[in-house]
Amino acid sequence: PHCHFRLSKTHVAAYQPVTLDLRNWIVLRGEQPPSTPAGPIQLPRGRLDLTIFLPVGSEAGKYEVQVSPKMGKPLVTATGSAVIQNGITVLKINLDTFRLNPGNYVLGIGHPGEATNFYPLLVKK
Repeated sequence: PHCHFRLSKTHVAAYQPVTLDLRNWIVLRGEQPPSTPAGPIQLPRGRLDLTIFLPVGSEAGKYEVQVSPKMGKPLVTATGSAVIQNGITVLKINLDTFRLNPGNYVLGIGHPGEATNFYPLLVKK
């Protein structure tokens, strides 16, 4: 029985595949506010094997992803490289949200050292 318990515990620690589709989050230059789908992005708590479809027109290359409170320093950061597949810019990273309390955060995605795009994020219970 002890072995089974250990096995299930390591199983829980495995990275959980999650896909975020940000292609509809279009930031328009000019007068109009950014058009966003209803509600914030939602992520579960845990170790996430995250696949992000970046907004249309995003370039391939290195990206940094951060989760921060509304005001304040990032609590979690991860870096990864995006590639363009079938016209979609796809970024794959491992992000550990396990220690975050459920609630509202800001998800920042951008090239290191350049402007970051911020998205409202809800971390689920």
